[in-house]
Amino acid sequence: MVTKIMWSIVAVVTLVGATAANAENWNLPVAADAQAVKMAFFLDTTWHTVEGSVKELSGDIRLANPKNPQTIAATITIPVSALDTDSASRDEEMRDSMEAGRFPSIRVDMPQISPSCEERQLADGVACTYATKGTVTIRDVTLPIAMSGGIRRGDAGAILVDGTTQLDWSQFGVKDPSILIAKVDEQVKIEFEITLPRKKTAQ
Repeated sequence: MVTKIMWSIVAVVTLVGATAANAENWNLPVAADAQAVKMAFFLDTTWHTVEGSVKELSGDIRLANPKNPQTIAATITIPVSALDTDSASRDEEMRDSMEAGRFPSIRVDMPQISPSCEERQLADGVACTYATKGTVTIRDVTLPIAMSGGIRRGDAGAILVDGTTQLDWSQFGVKDPSILIAKVDEQVKIEFEITLPRKKTAQ
């Protein structure tokens, strides 16, 4: 009798543990589109800081290993035509510098994003951090890129991921858009926020 009780306890603990592990999915997978991913970029010039946004993108955010919640991965593709600085003439010059006709998109690959906390800790109001490395492809050049930021709980059970990164556009063979009286800095700062909405449960 005691043996049966012990085995029952072990079975319950195992089931609860498996359920908790399966629940640790960060609301993934989710499509990476302009609704889920908000992205802005900032570029200093002699006159002022140019601020831009990304109007369109595609891709996905997922668990590389569905059984391991510490293996968040993302692949995002951004059309060069979707880079918007609120100036049609400036946007046209930017696309010319990037040769958008030959290289129409930018690709970002983040093979593993490992949060410093577990998803269930966010329910306690704890925001955690992450730092990760991946690659970005602009034109026909692929280079490493590092990102860091935070993860927190949002409204309606959503999970919010924000972050920043920086890249040097001159390393990708992009033509210098500077003119004689205005210098464009080579460093581009990028900020983003990703919303991972809570999954609807079947009724």
